[in-house]
Amino acid sequence: MTKDNYELLSIALSYPQAELLKLIRDGVFDETFGKKAPVPADLEELEVEYCRLFVGPGHVDVPPYESVYNDDND
Repeated sequence: MTKDNYELLSIALSYPQAELLKLIRDGVFDETFGKKAPVPADLEELEVEYCRLFVGPGHVDVPPYESVYNDDND
């Protein structure tokens, strides 16, 4: 992976900003990673999905600390 790829992933995994919505709509993720990214209707849709995945309330599908605190090898 290149520096640009890591920067793109950093933007994608941070709290959504208008820049992320523009990158998705412009097809940058499709070109870079070869996968078709679903195009959200607006920034609020991205924010809701981010909170569902990373913040909560309740069960969080992708907690950012998962690999550190939940090691199945212990």
